[in-house]
Amino acid sequence: MVRISNVKRQVLVNISFISDFAYSWLVINDYMDIIQDEIKKDPKVVLFLRTVFMKVASIMNQPLVRIIEANSEDLRSVANFYSSELVKFVKHVLQVIPKKIFSLLEQISAILTHSVKEFEAKLSKEELKEFA
Repeated sequence: MVRISNVKRQVLVNISFISDFAYSWLVINDYMDIIQDEIKKDPKVVLFLRTVFMKVASIMNQPLVRIIEANSEDLRSVANFYSSELVKFVKHVLQVIPKKIFSLLEQISAILTHSVKEFEAKLSKEELKEFA
């Protein structure tokens, strides 16, 4: 397709640099509260976060490619560093889910303990109408 449209190599290099997204490590934490608020509002948003996580993971490729090209022995340590940073990021984003679940469970527990009346195992028809 690139050959057919006669795109020059320099244009492809420029597009690669523009879409690199390597600067995201600097700004992604600024959006953490917004991401978590959206997850709280609608849990289905987590499905869309997969692409964000994949893009952040692709950021790791650039430094590793350069290290491989330089035949450096630091490949393993750098890869471990970026992997641990990615895991920290994913954990930090998704920690809102268990918090939300337990807050909902707390609300359910409060309703069950305060609002729902307990009744005996055997009831007469008249008492059943009263409990209903």
